[in-house]
Amino acid sequence: MQYISLKTVDYEDPLVIVGFPSVGLVGSISSYHIIKNLDLEYIGYFEDPLFPLAMIVEDSVAYPPVRVYGRKDLIVFFSDVLIPSELIYPFVDVTVERLKDIKPKMVVTLEGFASMRPENVYWVSTSETIVDKLMKFQNHALKNKEDSTKGKETKEETKSDVDNSINNIDSMNNINNIDFDNLPEETSLEELELMTLDTNQNMNYGSLQEEVNAKIETGMNKLKLGMVGGISAHMMLKCNYQNIPAACLLVETVGLRPDPKAASIIIGVLNKEYDINANIDELIEEAEKIQSKLNNLAKEHAKLMTKSENPMYM
Repeated sequence: MQYISLKTVDYEDPLVIVGFPSVGLVGSISSYHIIKNLDLEYIGYFEDPLFPLAMIVEDSVAYPPVRVYGRKDLIVFFSDVLIPSELIYPFVDVTVERLKDIKPKMVVTLEGFASMRPENVYWVSTSETIVDKLMKFQNHALKNKEDSTKGKETKEETKSDVDNSINNIDSMNNINNIDFDNLPEETSLEELELMTLDTNQNMNYGSLQEEVNAKIETGMNKLKLGMVGGISAHMMLKCNYQNIPAACLLVETVGLRPDPKAASIIIGVLNKEYDINANIDELIEEAEKIQSKLNNLAKEHAKLMTKSENPMYM
């Protein structure tokens, strides 16, 4: 494994983002959007005989699958392909050796976290000190929100909380009623998502934009119990061992399809914490199109299942 540098950059306390294919392709979508939206320069790539023999082509220019983009205050690692498990250790080792000289202010890996009702965003690190530091700003934001709404709870708000709890139970019932072992082999991911789709899942928000903004503002949580693997796990461990601050930013996603909404939330958190100023409007628009399509498909699916002229048996 070796890193091929194409350009020398005089870094100034840069933020390092690592976004590779993960659940819901959240890492890939986020890092690619940041690269394109901020017009970051292509500065290097990784080379190894075990990488897939494929190159992505954009505007007739072919690029190796694992690349690095950046500017003096920001570095983004991006991959078009899954990194083979046997290359995770050498990739991280080569990367951390380079980062030791660059001295970044933080290394953030981006990941999706599978959930049938995506709600939360998490910071995870091998360093408790780093987790506490990252959560400090979030706790301050939550306290300000609580202070501003203190004593203003209404019956309508209480009813909304109850309705939301009922919807959570209904959604879990939908999931529990699926016999995954006996699903037809030809069942598509889209059909599976329709089985669990709650068309009222955003009822507490006026729009998807408001939902994304709300989760960026107050959605951060500590992950009580879970697992982080692959590049993110070894990157955090290796970086923090070398006194390079590192953490993983996880967002919940259904994970059955590419999730631009989850990616927009992750980028929004990075904007808030590190002022990278990446615009997320395009991602939200794409998420709205997907959500609208799924809602329409769910309604059509429900109609077909309830029509008496479509008998169950022939």
